[in-house]
Amino acid sequence: MTPKLEVNGVDFSYHTLEGETKALSDISFHVNSGEFLCIVGPSGCGKSTLLSLLAGLLAPERGEILLDGVSVGKGASGIGYMLQRDHLFEWRSVYQNVTLGLELHGQMTKERLELVERLLVEYGLDKFRQKRPSELSGGMKQRVLLAQAPWSPSCCFWMNPSVLWTIRQGFLFPPISAG
Repeated sequence: MTPKLEVNGVDFSYHTLEGETKALSDISFHVNSGEFLCIVGPSGCGKSTLLSLLAGLLAPERGEILLDGVSVGKGASGIGYMLQRDHLFEWRSVYQNVTLGLELHGQMTKERLELVERLLVEYGLDKFRQKRPSELSGGMKQRVLLAQAPWSPSCCFWMNPSVLWTIRQGFLFPPISAG
């Protein structure tokens, strides 16, 4: 069986005029579908860099990253990435922030919008659908981000507050308590 995610011999460094900072060196692991993995470490050890590589936001200098046996390159799709900070658009309502990915990918279908409605209810956001991010608590902002994640059904990454990433099949996550 092909692993859901494979990381093979990945290296990455940051380059500035002052020199090079090695962030990751020879990182290898695999995760099968349905498995859960938590990456924990001190500040500056490369957790965020690894997640950025897995999400295709950065490209490894050496090695390869495969999702379902297919190379994940810079700018890859099919992967959701939820940061520690909410990065919601203040000029958009909760509903508009949740549907942003659908809009950008031309996927505003009846089926997807019905799922948005279910997620808003499951995550306790339905009564706040017209609110702006500045009117929400920190936890509610995180739930808005969680409601956005299903639009990348293959894989989802979380960073909050110690780094956590998980892979789920399908695109519904277990309901979380709204309280």
